[in-house]
Amino acid sequence: ATTVTSASDTRNAETAADFSAETDPMATITGTVKDGFTGVGQNGASVTISGDSSILFRAGTLSSFGSITVFASASDGTFSVAAYSNKAQINSVVTATPSGASTTTKVTFGDAAVTTGTSLVLTAPTSALPSSTMTLKAKLTDKFGNAVTVTDTADIKVTYVGPGIVFGSLPQVTDINGELSVA
Repeated sequence: ATTVTSASDTRNAETAADFSAETDPMATITGTVKDGFTGVGQNGASVTISGDSSILFRAGTLSSFGSITVFASASDGTFSVAAYSNKAQINSVVTATPSGASTTTKVTFGDAAVTTGTSLVLTAPTSALPSSTMTLKAKLTDKFGNAVTVTDTADIKVTYVGPGIVFGSLPQVTDINGELSVA
């Protein structure tokens, strides 16, 4: 998500919660609470959805980080919870726990978009001995600290000015960690 996520409880507010800022891609966690013997939906059953503390779960006018408790539908035992995150993550485990039973699913929140890079941190030694190799590293991240992977050579331009010889060619992209290096 490119907008900041925040927890809220607007159940007692005079107007409905406005989640229009949270239009970025989300995951939807859905399921049906069923009786283990009969397979009949458990209407109104309490279900706790939990996952990584960076995941914002939202159901109706309630949203919270890390976990949320909702009630299954009064008509068929189904439930649905939206999940958002500003942290890129792959196969993050989310657990649904109704009535003491539990099941898990995995959600993925994609990498930061190339256009979201806001921080470029350079790391280099303060000096180098004659005839030695010094390595300069740079890391590009978005405002939430996620690595920004740049694959289009037109998006990055690295130049070197100074004494010494550049080993290899200058980088034109960042790796999956948002990093590049020059020796």
